[in-house]
Amino acid sequence: MEDPLSHPIFHEMKPTELNKTGYKKLMMCYTNGLERMQKIFCQEVLQTETKITTGRRALGVRKMKYKDYIIQNKENKRKNKENNNQLPELAQTSHTSNQPLEQLSEQQNQPNKRKRTLSHEKQILKRLLTYKTKIPDNIFQEVEQLLGMKWNKKKIYSWWAYNIKKSPEE
Repeated sequence: MEDPLSHPIFHEMKPTELNKTGYKKLMMCYTNGLERMQKIFCQEVLQTETKITTGRRALGVRKMKYKDYIIQNKENKRKNKENNNQLPELAQTSHTSNQPLEQLSEQQNQPNKRKRTLSHEKQILKRLLTYKTKIPDNIFQEVEQLLGMKWNKKKIYSWWAYNIKKSPEE
């Protein structure tokens, strides 16, 4: 094979040591193993040489397990997502405000605070508690319009589901 690195088996999962020197080590494993087996044969079976047990477990290449590939891929995906998410946010916020980048990074590092449901929002949402199994679409849309932009369908439904479980059964 002229260029073993172009083989399809290496396209999906890229081992860390897959380069020219790593490939040469991989190809030399067979010949090195034969030499080591001949030495062990002479020492253990024929007993023509003295026993030297050090270095018998030495590896020419690094072992890689499938689990390691999966972990490596997850880390790469997570890093890519973080990088992609941070770049557009910084670009948008720097254009709209005059804050220095240091303050922006401090704001991003702070954990998100839990948003509390306000009393007037609770009054609107309490209408939903009369429905025990399913909320009719027209009521749902009406409540969504009354609450405004901060509330979406998912948030309204999660509030309703939580409070239905929390309320005492009749």
